[in-house]
Amino acid sequence: MKFFAWIVAAGIFLIGVAAMADKPAPDPSRYNNIDYQFSVKLPKGFLACVGEITNSGVIILLQHSKRCDGNYFQSPGIFVNADYNAAGEADTAWGLAKIQCRWQGARHIVWLHGERISGRKAAGCRRSFADGHIEVTYIVLRKTDHSALTWIEISADLITTPARYAADLRVFRRVLPGIWVHPDGPHY
Repeated sequence: MKFFAWIVAAGIFLIGVAAMADKPAPDPSRYNNIDYQFSVKLPKGFLACVGEITNSGVIILLQHSKRCDGNYFQSPGIFVNADYNAAGEADTAWGLAKIQCRWQGARHIVWLHGERISGRKAAGCRRSFADGHIEVTYIVLRKTDHSALTWIEISADLITTPARYAADLRVFRRVLPGIWVHPDGPHY
């Protein structure tokens, strides 16, 4: 019985932490990430959320009824994130896209070419899943040093539904040119 009570108490604590884990972006027009050295011009009329615990990116909520409560990962949104150590898997954006776009068992993948993020050629894909949702992903790398292990992956992801796809894709296309990534390190 004590074990069950501890599980319930731990669950309540984790739910409380998750609810506190996100907050609205301090500046509704721009998200600046000093740790990963990128920024995003935020579209007007949409709530953007940032993590209070981690500072790896911003989530632009595409449904006006959603709030920064951590309960939106299955909702339409645009996620712009950074990640260290991703280049350990592959040292090109296309190499990372080939791995990440195949990851979650998409029903159908379309490879996307020709997009640029912050002047860099972006690698990308559009995926459809058995549950009906659609994801569009673009990836670029920021080379910070000689070692690919220290490079930073910046990704922009749209998660949406077929019914919302055209409208949400228009917002996503407005966000992409507003992503700025700091220039590569001194050796590149």
